[in-house]
Amino acid sequence: MTKKRVLITGAAGRIGKVLTDGLHERYRLRVLYHRTVLEQKYDEEVMVANIADLDKMEAAVAGMDAVVHMAGNPSGGATFEETVTANIIGTHNIYEACKREGVKRVIFASTNHVTGMYEKKGPIYTTWDMPVRPDSYYGASKAYGEALGRYYVDEYGLSVICHRIGSFQPVSSVINRKGDRILSTWLSYKDTVQLTWRSIDAPEHIDFAIYYGISGNTRAYFDIQNARDDVWYNYRRVPSIALAKQIVDEGRVGKAFHYRATYLQDWTIAEDVPQGGPGTWRLDVDVAGSGVTGDLLAHSIDTAMWLNGPIARVVASTKTFVKERMHADTGKVQPVGIDDACMFLAEFANGSMGTFESSRYARGRKNYNTLELNGADGSVFFDLEDPEYLHFFEYTQLQSGKKVEDHLTGWRKIHVTNSEHPYMDKYWVPGTCIGYEHTFLNALADFVEGIESGNLTQPDFVCALQTQRVCDAVIASAASGNWIATGAE
Repeated sequence: MTKKRVLITGAAGRIGKVLTDGLHERYRLRVLYHRTVLEQKYDEEVMVANIADLDKMEAAVAGMDAVVHMAGNPSGGATFEETVTANIIGTHNIYEACKREGVKRVIFASTNHVTGMYEKKGPIYTTWDMPVRPDSYYGASKAYGEALGRYYVDEYGLSVICHRIGSFQPVSSVINRKGDRILSTWLSYKDTVQLTWRSIDAPEHIDFAIYYGISGNTRAYFDIQNARDDVWYNYRRVPSIALAKQIVDEGRVGKAFHYRATYLQDWTIAEDVPQGGPGTWRLDVDVAGSGVTGDLLAHSIDTAMWLNGPIARVVASTKTFVKERMHADTGKVQPVGIDDACMFLAEFANGSMGTFESSRYARGRKNYNTLELNGADGSVFFDLEDPEYLHFFEYTQLQSGKKVEDHLTGWRKIHVTNSEHPYMDKYWVPGTCIGYEHTFLNALADFVEGIESGNLTQPDFVCALQTQRVCDAVIASAASGNWIATGAE
C-alpha cells in the first residue's frame, strides 16, 4: 500500500521532533527546517526554508497529501510584532500554498491560549465551540490561524483540523507535580502523535474541526469529547469473540494461515418484500449504499481485521437475485441496486488467506455468523447462533512450547461464562449466559470507561474507515472481476 506523503513544518521544534519520530513509519515524511537543521534520522526528505516565503512554501507542500503545520512563534509573551511574520504571514502562506498545489488537508497547530482568558477569569470548563477569548497576542495570532483556516475551507475546499495544544511535556516533567495547572492541561508525547495521525487519516468529509490537544487528565477543564468516537461493531463485545482475541494475542494460534467467515440470513427471499421505508431500507441502494457487503460483511470484516490484521487485497463476486421490488415510499416497482449475496477471497497483510461469504438467501439461516482462524499452533471457531461457546484447538502448548500429546488432541468447547472470561465478571454466576443485547451494553460500558480513563475506545471512526475501504474494494472487484488493493491499514 502506498503511504501518504506528509509535510511537517517546524520540524526542529519540540513537538516537530516527536512527530517525526512517531510518524516516520506510518507516512513518507518531508520535514521543513528554518534556522536549525537536524541530522536525518530516518528516510525523511529534508527541506530548509522560511515559511514567510510563499514561493518556497509552494515547493515545500508540492506533492503532499497532508501538511502538519507546527512552525510559528510559540511564545506566550510575544509582542504583536513578534507574532506577525511566523504566525500571521506564515500561516497564510501554508494555506495558500496548499490551495495552489492541491493539498487537501492541513493540521494546524493552534493553542489553548486561544481561549485562555476563560481560564484566567475562572477557570471555567471550556468547549471548542465557545467564542474565542485569547489571553495574549500569541493566542490571538492562533485564533487568526483558525479563522483563516475556516475561510480556506469554505472558499477553496481545503480540509483544516486545528489542535489547541495544551502543556506538551514528557512524563518525567509531570509525574511528581501536585496541585499544578499541568495536571489539567498536559498533553503526552504519545497522545500528540495519536491525535496527529488520526487527524491526517480522518474521513474526507471532515472539512473543519477544532480539538483541544490534551491527554485524558482527570482535572481537565478543556473539553475533548468531540475528539472521542465509537463505532458499534458490537461483535467485538461478544465475550466468546473477545476471548478469541485474547487467545490470539497470547500467541496460542501462532502464525496465521487461514481465516474464514460466513454471515447468512434468509429474510429477503420473498419477491413481495419491498425496498425502502423504515423496515426495509437496507434493500434501497440510495439509502444503504450496498447490500450484504455493507451490512453483514462489514461486521465480519471488522472482526477479521481485529483478530488477524489488515486485509490487503480482495477479489469478489456479488449477486442480486430479485431484480425489481416495489418501493415502500412510492408504491412503484423499481430496479434493485443492492447485492443480495457476496463472496470474496482475501489476502491479509500477514500473508494469510481468507474466504468470506454472506447472503440473505440462505434458507433456514436466520443470523448465522461464524468465524474460524487457523494458525500454526492452534485454531479458534465461533458461531453466533451458539454464542456462549468458543471452540479452541490447541496444537502447541503455550507454556511448554511442545506439541499437545496425541491422545489429548482435539477441539475444546469453552463455555464462556466464568468471571475470568471477558465481560463476564459484570454479570451472573458461572454457567449462566448473557444475551445479544448485552453486547451493546458492553460496548457502551467500554465507551464510558474510555472517557473516564482517557484511553480511546476501539473500534473508532478510523477503524470503521478501514472496514469501509475493504467494502469499497469488494464492490469494485465484483464490478471488474479483478483483484483490488484495499488500502486498509
